[in-house]
Amino acid sequence: MVAPSLDALMALAPDPLLVLDRDGVVAAADPRLEELAGRPAAELVGERFDALIPQGVLDPDMRLSLRRPDGRELPVEISVRVVEGLEGIAGPALAVALRDVTLRRRRAAALREAGERFRRLFEDGPVAMALIGEDMRLSEVNDAYCRLTGYAAEELRERTFSEITHRDDVAVGERLVNRMFAGEIPGFGIDKRYVRKSGETIWIQLTVSLIRDEDGRPLHGLGVMLRASERAARARMQAAEAERARWARELHDETLQGLAGLHVLLSSGLRAPGVEAMRERIELAQEQIETAMESLRGLINDLRPAALDELGLEASVRDLAQRMETVYGIAVEVETGAAGGGAGRGAADGTSAAGDGASRGAAGATPAADGAAGRLPSEVETAAYRIVQEGLSNAARHAGATRIAVELTHPEAAGGALRVRVRDDGCGFDAAGESAGYGLRSMRERVELLEGELLVRSAPTGTEITASLPVAGAGDQR
Repeated sequence: MVAPSLDALMALAPDPLLVLDRDGVVAAADPRLEELAGRPAAELVGERFDALIPQGVLDPDMRLSLRRPDGRELPVEISVRVVEGLEGIAGPALAVALRDVTLRRRRAAALREAGERFRRLFEDGPVAMALIGEDMRLSEVNDAYCRLTGYAAEELRERTFSEITHRDDVAVGERLVNRMFAGEIPGFGIDKRYVRKSGETIWIQLTVSLIRDEDGRPLHGLGVMLRASERAARARMQAAEAERARWARELHDETLQGLAGLHVLLSSGLRAPGVEAMRERIELAQEQIETAMESLRGLINDLRPAALDELGLEASVRDLAQRMETVYGIAVEVETGAAGGGAGRGAADGTSAAGDGASRGAAGATPAADGAAGRLPSEVETAAYRIVQEGLSNAARHAGATRIAVELTHPEAAGGALRVRVRDDGCGFDAAGESAGYGLRSMRERVELLEGELLVRSAPTGTEITASLPVAGAGDQR
């Protein structure tokens, strides 16, 4: 029988090897050990294993430390097996594979540290937090959550989160939790009502994220609760309901009816007496499809104007103003001197107004005009854009204005809130009366959702609309 070659044994091993004789002395060392040991592998031959690995116990799959010449000890994982009849070694030998586990241990330590940080944040943080199971039970709650609900931690662990939720809000919460654990959504955020132990009903903003184990299986939901003002929470819920109702009307009256008409038209085309009649019906069908597509684009744009993502707020407002000038022939001046980090007063087409400095640019500006790092929360930008849009529309269509001025003032220069001002020289309106109409109500709703302020001054010589939109707490910065 041919004795196995040392070179072949080391070449086949996935990790560098030390080969020990029956006395625990290194008989051969894998050249790959040089980097691990900090010296040439040949210098290891003749050393006792317990001098290299001070722990020295040769149990399989041990995690020990390899001593280097500079005194450092490198964490290693070893596996040991007996090899018989090795070439050049009398009797049985031990093949010891060594694996550097420094990185693995660092990662494990980082995970433990992160877990400890989360535990401290969870237990001692000022924000109410709870772990929610798939069965809706509150498995863990922190002190802030106890203060929020008025219950002791032991009492809460005996309850489901539905049991402390207002009865009118239970169904939607349970449905979202079920969808989250089913993997349909990664988490959710809603305004809802809790019923405290005292019987008091309070509004909260609830955000829940799904936590998974190492294998990707759902473990629990992490709920974070912030107490909200009743007025703001009701306004958000009413606005959401109104938006859903508007979408339902639009989809029914425009898109669905259009598709029904298209179905009738195509059905009649199949029964058309000749090719020419069929061609006419197909052309009419194409027109109806284009109309339906345009209607859907309008609905999608109502959710968030595409221009905001493509250009940023300032350039989008300039683009809006330029289109207003083109359609209505009204001079619109846009001033953004303190918004987004640069002076910028000028006409909507990008030319500078006399004596007012350089313009920030025209409709063709790039997203960099706002400064990528200086973008505001999405809902603040959308509200600002809609307020300007509504102000321009009212001035042009109802007030008979000949000049309009738009100002955007960045939060850093306006006490932490984005200030939006639209002024015109039109005939004005009764801001307190019914003639104010849907546009003004829409502005007020948008401002209330952000817990901001809206001031409207109107006189026969013109109208001034000023909105203050707080940035803090409005949402994540980009």
